[in-house]
Amino acid sequence: MPSRFENYVVTETADAFVVGLLLLGMSRGEDVRLDAVMSARLYYAD
Repeated sequence: MPSRFENYVVTETADAFVVGLLLLGMSRGEDVRLDAVMSARLYYAD
């Protein structure tokens, strides 16, 4: 990855993957299970 993008990559949480897969899982009626850290802001979003 080019170094100019280093400030935009988050490795502490899997939020980007959850957001990316959530609509797909919902449209297929699947549960989204995560064995990684997710931010409280996303977990408790309403």
